[in-house]
Amino acid sequence: PAAILDPDCWEVDPESHREFVQWQQSGSMTSFSEPFLRRVYEEDMNLCLAFPNTTLSHALERAVQENDLFIEEVNTRHQHSTAPSKCVLLEVARFCRYRFRLGSRTPHTWYYISQLARNRITAVCDFLNYLRYIKQGLVKSSIHDMYWEVVKLRRQMALARR
Repeated sequence: PAAILDPDCWEVDPESHREFVQWQQSGSMTSFSEPFLRRVYEEDMNLCLAFPNTTLSHALERAVQENDLFIEEVNTRHQHSTAPSKCVLLEVARFCRYRFRLGSRTPHTWYYISQLARNRITAVCDFLNYLRYIKQGLVKSSIHDMYWEVVKLRRQMALARR
């Protein structure tokens, strides 16, 4: 159990590593034929962004992929009451301290979400932003260090679903 948290005890999954290196060298952010992206979407991102409100979930997925999403903490003076409200994504009563809008699609429509929903969304956004930085040449780390950062961010997505 403690070894799981110790990076010195981690081993590289050769298949996952090969897919990442191949993607980093020649892949794109939009091609789901890439084994690396397909794996991450299937194993992590799709699960994080799967909510009971499927219609809004699909719109959210598109906005996240297009980097066209805005999330903010709700100012308490904007809340209509102190009672928990309904999280639009989870479709359950929750105290909704956050809200989001789908960028340019619905610039004036805000959706109120719980901490859990927000954590799942931001974990995916953090991961995709890191991949974008790699593709833009902004990450100057070694391929080994980039891979371990990807592993860490994938772990964050898994934890956000708990």
